[in-house]
Amino acid sequence: MTIITAVPPPEAPGVAVEVPIRPSRVPGPLLFVGRAVRTLWSNGKARIGIVILGLIALIAIFAPLIAPHSPTATTFPPYLNPTGRNWFGTTGNGQDVFSQLVYARGCRCWSASPRASSRRSSP
Repeated sequence: MTIITAVPPPEAPGVAVEVPIRPSRVPGPLLFVGRAVRTLWSNGKARIGIVILGLIALIAIFAPLIAPHSPTATTFPPYLNPTGRNWFGTTGNGQDVFSQLVYARGCRCWSASPRASSRRSSP
């Protein structure tokens, strides 16, 4: 069994060899994140998951620009089938289902964050 190293073997048995270590300009946690992202991106299934998660995050961020109507407005007839104006139809209260879906995606993303879900314990 051979070990391949970039450092030459010691001159005499039992003598330690100094391994040159380059100081990194990038902090340790960022190196860890970079390696993790590279590892995930190299896996095809993980790459698809990252892209889907990114799309969901973009929809959540730009919900006010994507949704054509207010999710709480009751200005449409109830139980309308999908049309060009209401892509997924309307609810029994006359609300646009597509707008509700887009805004709900944003609420779900932000409520799943650790900061939003942390609860204070009362004494």
